[in-house]
Amino acid sequence: MKRKILLLAAFAGLMIMSGCSKDEPHIAATGISLNKTELTLAAGGKETLVATITPADATNKNVIWSSSNAYIASVNAQTGEVTAVADGTATITATTQDGSYTATCEVKVNDILRTYLKLDLLQYAGNTVAITYTDGGTENLTRNNDGYFHINKSNKTLKSITLEGGSPILIGRKTDADLTFKTSGAGIAFRNAVNDTVPIGSYAELQLIDTQLHGIYEQEADIDLMNEEWTPIGTYQRYFDGVFNGSVYTLANLKITGNKAYVGLFGASANIGISRICNVHIISGSVSGQFGVGSICGGAFAGRISNCYSACTVSGTDIQIGGICGLSLEGSILNCYYSGVVSNTDKYTGGICGYNYNGRILTCYNTGSVSGKDYAGGISGYNTTLANITACYNMGTVLANNNYAGGICGANLKDVIACYNTGSVSAGGNNAGGVCGRNTANITACYNTGYLLGSNNVGGIIGENAATVTACYWKDVAGDDADYGIGSLASNTGAIPFSASAWPNAAENAEWGIGDGSGSGKYWKSLGGWNSGNPVYPKLYFEQ
Repeated sequence: MKRKILLLAAFAGLMIMSGCSKDEPHIAATGISLNKTELTLAAGGKETLVATITPADATNKNVIWSSSNAYIASVNAQTGEVTAVADGTATITATTQDGSYTATCEVKVNDILRTYLKLDLLQYAGNTVAITYTDGGTENLTRNNDGYFHINKSNKTLKSITLEGGSPILIGRKTDADLTFKTSGAGIAFRNAVNDTVPIGSYAELQLIDTQLHGIYEQEADIDLMNEEWTPIGTYQRYFDGVFNGSVYTLANLKITGNKAYVGLFGASANIGISRICNVHIISGSVSGQFGVGSICGGAFAGRISNCYSACTVSGTDIQIGGICGLSLEGSILNCYYSGVVSNTDKYTGGICGYNYNGRILTCYNTGSVSGKDYAGGISGYNTTLANITACYNMGTVLANNNYAGGICGANLKDVIACYNTGSVSAGGNNAGGVCGRNTANITACYNTGYLLGSNNVGGIIGENAATVTACYWKDVAGDDADYGIGSLASNTGAIPFSASAWPNAAENAEWGIGDGSGSGKYWKSLGGWNSGNPVYPKLYFEQ
């Protein structure tokens, strides 16, 4: 009887216990988020990311942390503490144990103390690369654990890289910043466009434009062309008709030799599509050819060249030789300047353009020297009908070994407006003018203060004139060969010597107006004055 009572009591206790220990329902995780989606750390820095699981009452809130590249940023798999290891970018991922939901944070690590740069060769499967410096030094690199090739930072210039089984690829970059290039086989390819624009950061990429003449390109760094023989981009048969923007960067040591036609950084460009060359800055080099020779472009056919500069030496043996452009045909050259030496053994030589055919040259200047056989000008050697030169100036020496030398142009057949010359102008034979050697059109609101030499027809403004000169002024320099403003006519009509009573003013002619360059009559910044015999001469609106 006693045993029976004990069994009943135990059974009752079990019943009570089972009622108290009823299972709670499982609440599944449905998502995860992080307190940060982007994080920037210095190398060695740490920060703990915080994960939030939804719903808030999820049964299992365990999270597993991982890094896409622990060589750049590592993470504690349990706590989410991120440690910055080395320069670069890594993705930290938080994954829920329940349901495998994920959230990510991009971690950028800046290692300001890093002593090496990263060479990133996109699409390159090899693990070794040979590099050569311009000083002759060489290195063989092996791919690092972070996926890059490491090069010691220095002021050296990286001349070339050679991929496994390939030939040297010319680079021309300082080893002071990370480098990224895209490979194709054992060679180089264009990188992907950013906002429809292909980045150009090496000799090889710049040269590659010659294979795709219709693209839009932008220079991303200073490039040394290393005096390697350059093949001009585009030819007379294959025009460049895309867009190239040099941005704020420079090109050094451009080299073109031989006696070919239409040569320069760009051989020939044409407005078949959009054809714009802008912000190109050539700080050194030499370009030589036969005709159509210029440091920026040999021949520009209805295209536009703007905001370019060159100190490159340019030489030719035939016609159309210019510091910036050899021939501009129905195109525009805007806001450019030249400071090198341009020479020619034949005719049509100019500091900016050798031969301006029905185009316009606006707000350009030259401080370099110009010499040729006939028709030499500080801005343009020859300015044809329907061509205009406006708001330009020359400070360089101009020499025509035979005839027709001008501070602005050797010969003018259209309009020259609001221009001036301060450089010496010489003709070994006849027709030297402070503005134009020969004029058969209109010269308006221009002046000259340069020294003038020649045998016959030497004028303070025009050497030989057969048209209209209006409101122009010149300085009568002691000892030079100019006795009149217009040499061939022995006249000062429209070409007046500066004096206390003769000075430019807008009341005389509207093209002497002060303005911002936005249109006719707004090209001058200041008109200066006689200043009691210590003249202050006019300045154009864009001058300092």
